[in-house]
Amino acid sequence: MDAFVAIHTKGFKESFWTQQEAGFAVGRGTKIISFSYDEDPVGFSGKHQALRRQNAAEIASEIMRLLNNDSSTSKRLEAAMRAQMEEVGFYGDEPPPKITNYVGRKVFHQKFGDGVVVEQDGNKLDVSFDRVGQKRVMSAFVEFVAASPKKAMF
Repeated sequence: MDAFVAIHTKGFKESFWTQQEAGFAVGRGTKIISFSYDEDPVGFSGKHQALRRQNAAEIASEIMRLLNNDSSTSKRLEAAMRAQMEEVGFYGDEPPPKITNYVGRKVFHQKFGDGVVVEQDGNKLDVSFDRVGQKRVMSAFVEFVAASPKKAMF
């Protein structure tokens, strides 16, 4: 188990099963993400630690952000997403986007910060990051930074 997502709906705190699952995650030192939906959590995941109710898309986005930004889960998340994308032909029924040459482009990564693409293999980018050195990331996980306009020299 790489992460435990607890969505506290009505009856969660009275359920022996959910309390056992949460305890198992704590015992293993698993990353726990807790959402307060219909009731506030109790005990170790008290209401001050739970994220507030959101719509499904926001919850999914927040889970992805938290897992991607945690060194204990980010590599497994990236591997799982890569495997899933390969299994479905990358983009389901839609044709894959045209691969652009990103070498030399400035990028920003949520975890690694600013960098420059130094090599590319399809959608896999080798990026030289300012703070952490060279890392291989998928193009979907970086933001391409617009080149700043050149100043006129007078």
